[in-house]
Amino acid sequence: MFNTSFVFLLALLISSSKIQAQNDFSELKSDIIQAETEVKRIEGIITLGSVYNRTQLDSITYFADSLSSLTYQNQEFAQAGKQFLEAIVTYHQGNLELAIEQLEISRRYFEQNGPKKIHLRVLNLLGIAYTRTNEVEQALEIQDLILSLSGDDPEYVQDKIAAYGNQANSYRRIGEFAKAIYSLEKTIALSKEDTVAPIALSYLNMGQMLLNLRLYDRALDAYRNININTLPSESVKGAVLSGIANAYLSLEKLDSAYFYYKMAFESTNASGNWQQTLIPQIEMAKIALARGDADLSNEHIRTADTQITKYPYAPPFFIDLYLVKIQYLMMVGKLNEAVSVANEFETYVNDNSIAHLSKDGFRIISELYEKLGNVETALRYQKIHNDLGIMPQRIGENARIAEQRSQLALLEKDEIIEQGLSEKAFYQGLTFQIVALAIVLLGISIFLYKHYKREKRDNVIKDNELKQLKQKLTQLAKESIRPESAEHISLKSKALIKLSDLSYISSDGPYLEFHLRSKSNPEIDRNSLKNVLEELPSKKFIQVHRSHIVNVDFIKSIYSNKVVLTNGEELSVSRSFKDKLDLLLSSG
Repeated sequence: MFNTSFVFLLALLISSSKIQAQNDFSELKSDIIQAETEVKRIEGIITLGSVYNRTQLDSITYFADSLSSLTYQNQEFAQAGKQFLEAIVTYHQGNLELAIEQLEISRRYFEQNGPKKIHLRVLNLLGIAYTRTNEVEQALEIQDLILSLSGDDPEYVQDKIAAYGNQANSYRRIGEFAKAIYSLEKTIALSKEDTVAPIALSYLNMGQMLLNLRLYDRALDAYRNININTLPSESVKGAVLSGIANAYLSLEKLDSAYFYYKMAFESTNASGNWQQTLIPQIEMAKIALARGDADLSNEHIRTADTQITKYPYAPPFFIDLYLVKIQYLMMVGKLNEAVSVANEFETYVNDNSIAHLSKDGFRIISELYEKLGNVETALRYQKIHNDLGIMPQRIGENARIAEQRSQLALLEKDEIIEQGLSEKAFYQGLTFQIVALAIVLLGISIFLYKHYKREKRDNVIKDNELKQLKQKLTQLAKESIRPESAEHISLKSKALIKLSDLSYISSDGPYLEFHLRSKSNPEIDRNSLKNVLEELPSKKFIQVHRSHIVNVDFIKSIYSNKVVLTNGEELSVSRSFKDKLDLLLSSG
């Protein structure tokens, strides 16, 4: 739902924000008039020409032509500036390959002859051009060079900010979301409060990538840092509002999700961006169904249908509209109409070769045929649903997300360590008297703390004993009603499963998937997690999520929000079940 042009708008806004915020064009022109040397005057003309945007190509050309004057003694510098401004015009005209050739020539000149400020501006635009032509490796090399040349010199902080912003765009281009987010954090940390719009777009970019990594709480934090009134267009506002709605929807906060989808639609309804107006309608229709409000869902479906007729083609995510129609028709009991839409859906995904994007669709169709009493067809679609769940594309996507999340954590951990080392070096330079005072204060603090500990020790001991007693009683109560000696479980389908072979159970609507170590495909049975959990030994099986029960013998690693099994699979862990899991493992 996010127009990729916003990414490059972000880069251009960052690279020019200092000049546009602190110096208007008249001040730049004044600098040229008052320049004490010819070199400073030429440099001022180059700077002024380079801050105009693609809607002002005549102005850029005017300043480029002004550098053709034969009155300049330093003809080489003037011609180099003219070539750079002509390269900017070529870039804005969309001829990126030619622009890169021209910018490389300018790069070589200013690298050898300076000034450094112009050299950095050439490099920033060259990096953006390489990114837009998908030559990301070259772009990253240039952005690293800018960061190296900028160093910690305050004079070049805006060039450094631009480099980090462009670096984020390059990493995002190749799916390296962790590095892109890390670069955006650097951009925001260096930016000043007067660069409001670029900071907002940085947070928008960051929020979208955090959503892709399924870090929904962090995505919301990023979006909350955006003052929506500072954004340059209704389309960008719609991207922010839709991002917030997506995060709330993923966190299962339906009321908040509906509220922000509605705002996104209202903001972008007149923008002409069909994605930003269509998708909120589909999502609001889904939420209305989840609430049981069939009339409201149908209202959103009709609006979405009206919008679709305006466009000559249907993008892949139009499958969501088919699915919400099927669910609506099932809710109101129009099963035959639902079958007709289901047939259209299946034809659509097959004709467009996007069945891998339609996993939930075949589960919904399975439920439809089950309502019709056609068990054989229902099971066939359920099998398609299960097979799509283990397709290499989905497994690869999950692995990529896990890798990117781990990489982001490592990058941020390294940043904390680096800051700690910097602080350590700073404190080592303090005078002896200040250090001595700190030691005295520390001694007083330790004395007071020990006194406090003595006063509270008895109460703490009693509290711990009471807590342990409650835990033990709870555990004994569970053990008294759970079949701890059971070795098998019998499914409603009459299948008999050996518990030592059962790694975990997943809920998928009215069906359960029993994942076995000895089989590549799970056993399917119609039941609920609650009923099955009562039949399993409590010391071996525990619910870790509203959709998962796991065999603790198959747990390899435990994190704050997931468990990793011995076969490498990852299962989400809900906060409400995390304490029970920790208690079970510690008591085992």
